[in-house]
Amino acid sequence: MKKNVKDKLSKDVQVSSTKIESGPVTLDSDGNIVIKIHATPGAKKNTILDIDKEEIRTQISCPPVDGKANTELLSFFQNILNLKKSEIFLRKGLKSRNKILVVNCPKYNFIMAQEKVSPWMSSKELVEKLKIGDLVEFERTSKIGIKLYSHWGVYIGTKNGMYGICHLTNGEDVDKDLGGSSGSFTSGFGGQGGKALVRLDDIFDITSSDSKCRINNSLDEYYDPLPGNVICLRVKYRLGDYGYNLFYNNCEHFAKWARYNLATSMQAKIGKAIIYGVWVYGMSACPITGLTAGGLSYLGLEGYDVVRKLFPVEACLKNWIGKK
Repeated sequence: MKKNVKDKLSKDVQVSSTKIESGPVTLDSDGNIVIKIHATPGAKKNTILDIDKEEIRTQISCPPVDGKANTELLSFFQNILNLKKSEIFLRKGLKSRNKILVVNCPKYNFIMAQEKVSPWMSSKELVEKLKIGDLVEFERTSKIGIKLYSHWGVYIGTKNGMYGICHLTNGEDVDKDLGGSSGSFTSGFGGQGGKALVRLDDIFDITSSDSKCRINNSLDEYYDPLPGNVICLRVKYRLGDYGYNLFYNNCEHFAKWARYNLATSMQAKIGKAIIYGVWVYGMSACPITGLTAGGLSYLGLEGYDVVRKLFPVEACLKNWIGKK
């Protein structure tokens, strides 16, 4: 097996997302590391053929006998990941080629504890995990439980029993349900959105007992975050600043500017790409053209953010501590 393939597999296990999503290496609801395998028996030697977006394709040097093939597969991955026999087991796929392996190992559990994105949880649970400079994503749902958008803030520490979250808000996002918010898609088009300002609130005033939030430092994978004390100073000097625009200055832009000196918003990019795609579709009356334009628009916005990170002149001039 090629060394780079083996290294990639080990890295995928180490940085596996805490979200329960599709992918070759994920976490289940119990926090166990799950590896999805497509195993073909009867090969001359154990080999990893490919690691794609959904599964790891392997060949096993064993006759196509279920028990022997499963034992050989477990032994193969035990060796790759340097695990004890008791730290990996087969959950699903006893009699098929699509297997589900589960890893329960203190070494990898420690790595997962340092993950950049935490599971969704209550604010009471989250405050036990927060560190100064962490970005906090708040789930905003309709009254029937459908997720509509996310609100973002920056944790700056605790004082007098208050867990401080600095965020861009019009005040209506300090609530317990949807009733209107600086993070919503509609608020970016005038109305209350224009009155949004940077303010400091207790995390328990931003959430209710049944709402969920999480640490989301996902961009740490691509950008070096600023030190916690610098992040704290940056947001404190912005307190009282106002202005809100869905596409260029929303709560997610502010939070990511504070941590990375890069104002970017996934929600805004998706919104802009959709609007651009719809506009092109209206002009061309061709759905394929519209979808293609929307996708290219999104990719273009991603590239624009990279340029701004490498050459942060605009960010330094407009958003640095001395702005006021």
